[in-house]
Amino acid sequence: MFFTQQIDYFTKQYLETYETQPKEIKKKLDILSKKLNLLDKGLFFKGYDGEIREGDIFVVQVQKGCYIYGKVLSTSVNIMDKDNQRKPDYVILFYKIATNDVKMPDKPLDLNNLLMRPYLTIGYFFNSGFAKVIGNIPLSEEERNFDIGFLYGCSVTSSKFDEETKEMKTTKKEIKDYCNIEGDKINYVPKYYGSTKSEGLGIIYDIARALIMNPDVLDDGYVIEEKKKLKRKKKTIKINKEISSIEEIVNLMKEFHEFNETLNRNIKKNIESFRLCSYEFDFNARAWKTKEDFLKIVKEYVVELNNLNEDSDYQLIETNG
Repeated sequence: MFFTQQIDYFTKQYLETYETQPKEIKKKLDILSKKLNLLDKGLFFKGYDGEIREGDIFVVQVQKGCYIYGKVLSTSVNIMDKDNQRKPDYVILFYKIATNDVKMPDKPLDLNNLLMRPYLTIGYFFNSGFAKVIGNIPLSEEERNFDIGFLYGCSVTSSKFDEETKEMKTTKKEIKDYCNIEGDKINYVPKYYGSTKSEGLGIIYDIARALIMNPDVLDDGYVIEEKKKLKRKKKTIKINKEISSIEEIVNLMKEFHEFNETLNRNIKKNIESFRLCSYEFDFNARAWKTKEDFLKIVKEYVVELNNLNEDSDYQLIETNG
């Protein structure tokens, strides 16, 4: 079923939560929103290309040597993200449990101890190294019957002419509905719900915000600092006392210009020869019938390239000499 998150409900929900935070927490959130501190490539893992299964346990590195746990709740999602024109692959959960080692959790991953809302995501989240799968704990009966859903809806705008004011009045009404993992509409508000929009990199940002607002999850809280501006040293230009005459400078500029024009013409000529040589190789390579024919074509191509490179004073192909 197609659903699209047309109501920016979760943004509004965050802003409401933001207003209730202490001043120092607000400051951290403000800094994060400006510089996305967590999005440091040094925190990501090597991309995972294995099969993702229900019950897989994974970690996300939130600070150097500090990880939080997550779990794959479902790999059978039947909700189509209309915004992204594709079906999300997984439902994942994150917990208020941190570790300093990439190992299976010592504590049970309790559904009543979630760090934030459930997320729909795609294989990109694991393939790109945002998370690392470290093991598997089969889903419990409680997890299989977990009261989870996804919010979708739309904003309905209507205009009506007001006879008294002689003006058009516009009213806006938000319609919110929920669906389950199978994409079927449900007629109640589930205990835990997320967006029908599949998330990728945005999850990492949301984790950072959740950790700032839950400082007890990490031993030292979520550390975030503004980068200090580097003071640039002023460069001083030393002027030679023996200043060349204007005539000498003009002559040098003319010589350089003439040399540059010659160089450009030669390079352009060699590049065009290189292009034609490559085109000819591509054409011949498509028509080869035996392995011997193909090796002969490759050999001729390499010889021609070497000749071209030599003619261009080794400027076409970088060599180590």
